[in-house]
Amino acid sequence: MIEAYKFGEIKVDGLLYHQDIVIIKSTIHAIKIIPWIRASGHSVSIDDISNFLSDEIKIILFGTGAYGIMQVNKETAEYLKHKGIDFHVYKTNQVIDKFNALPEGLAALHLTC
Repeated sequence: MIEAYKFGEIKVDGLLYHQDIVIIKSTIHAIKIIPWIRASGHSVSIDDISNFLSDEIKIILFGTGAYGIMQVNKETAEYLKHKGIDFHVYKTNQVIDKFNALPEGLAALHLTC
């Protein structure tokens, strides 16, 4: 469960993280939290997200930072649509309640700008 977010910091299940992360929540497996480094800082490419995808992932919430600077590029959006994955793009603070309410899914979170 995402407990809190502020610029450059997020608290998940009692632990603080100071770098971008991917959270995978599943009804079958425990929550996984993985550091997330993108090839091109403020742009999400297919390679940046494809390693986290499985048949279980049906929805992705992208947190684009405090000011919404990070963008999901057009090729990535088309790739996710083609795979039948529902995805939404929000500023990171707007992802918290939405992700916590989901029984399963993936949150890809940029923590700074």
